[in-house]
Amino acid sequence: MIKSVRTFLKLKGVQLGVFEYLLLLAPFAMLFSYQPLISFGMHANMHIELAVAVIYLLVLALVGLPRIWRSKSTLITNKSVLFVALFVLWCALSLLWTPNLTRGILTLGIVGLLYLVLLAVLATQNFKKLLPALVRLTVISGLFISVVAWSQVLLAALSVPNQVTLLCAGCQATIFGFARPDGFAIEPQFLGSLLIIPIVLLLQACFTRKTASYTKLALVFLITTMILTLSRGAIYALAISGLLLTAVNFKQVKKLTFTAGLILVGIVIGLGVQGIAAQVNPKVADGFGITIAKSVNQLTLGIVDLRPKQTSITTSASGYIAESTDVRVNLSKLALETWTKSPSTAIFGVGLGGAGQSMHDFKHQTAAYEIVQNEYAEILLELGLVGMALFVAILISLVFKLRGQPQLQAILVAFMVQWLFFSGYPNALHIYLFMIVSASIYSKGVMHVNQKTN
Repeated sequence: MIKSVRTFLKLKGVQLGVFEYLLLLAPFAMLFSYQPLISFGMHANMHIELAVAVIYLLVLALVGLPRIWRSKSTLITNKSVLFVALFVLWCALSLLWTPNLTRGILTLGIVGLLYLVLLAVLATQNFKKLLPALVRLTVISGLFISVVAWSQVLLAALSVPNQVTLLCAGCQATIFGFARPDGFAIEPQFLGSLLIIPIVLLLQACFTRKTASYTKLALVFLITTMILTLSRGAIYALAISGLLLTAVNFKQVKKLTFTAGLILVGIVIGLGVQGIAAQVNPKVADGFGITIAKSVNQLTLGIVDLRPKQTSITTSASGYIAESTDVRVNLSKLALETWTKSPSTAIFGVGLGGAGQSMHDFKHQTAAYEIVQNEYAEILLELGLVGMALFVAILISLVFKLRGQPQLQAILVAFMVQWLFFSGYPNALHIYLFMIVSASIYSKGVMHVNQKTN
């Protein structure tokens, strides 16, 4: 059995230690970013919670410490190590002036753990041999969480309580007529974010080589699940990454056309499932067609309205919810206004973890525990121009490293787009682990280190 699994994952003959085994679990551990959850209550204007994904990150970092120590002389010569270290050090230094020290310390803890994982992966001699297995496990994890997502939608349509479905408050069928799945994440946009990596990997496979039928079916299934989330941030980000891949593979006309057809099928099925879910739900008044029209209206920011005129203004048939966009836009505006309140704040920021408290103190329009919902605006506010410059430099460096790997660049760009729709680390650890893995593929200087695996 073990030999069969190793063969399937292309790990035959690859020596694996504890760290390697743990790293291979990453695609599944990242699925549990919110459920199950250990809550420690409210403190310092923040909810202190612990999820499986964070616990996994802690264990992975601790297990990697021995190999980091053994490779320390080589790691300190690696430019990626030094580059990211500057960002981590600036985060730590900003704790000296943050208005929310508790949140700042906890945030720095996660940043520090991510940095340790980066060091450990860079110090892993056989890391590149793990990549085929990581790719396959990522796709499998996407299919697994998609099954969970479909179950949530169907169970909600049958009026199964939220205690069973684990759906968030904003995911209920009463809003659009069908439940928006969130898997084990805090909300649908993070489920959608988790699907970006496996979808783009499958897209590139379909664009560039002959693929098996199960690969095409997997792509359709994942696309369908993405539509079910109705997360504009994730869907827009995926669309942009798909366009980038299309531009790179423009000569593969037949494959592009066929894959576009698969995507269209996935979209149609996704919308159809939403309509069916509303149709069978006894608590929902809207029918099949109106439900689909509402979804289209939401996805197009209210531009495309296919609903009959006589129902377009009724409450039960509401489509585009402008509030979901307006809240994010207003939070970003408030963050930027707070950031520009003084030259020192513009340059140095208010300190790590201090965005919510600073925005509250500045205009009293938001609660002190609020987050910015825009990663770029939050970094500007908390870490100033110095922190933003370091963050952008890291991104540019990684984009440069990934030249020649369009699928990885497309995934990175997708996440960069999605950062416009949310902020913070705990619910998006998969993004940073993806960046770590991508950076480590092309890093030089530690792969030749002769060391024992843990």
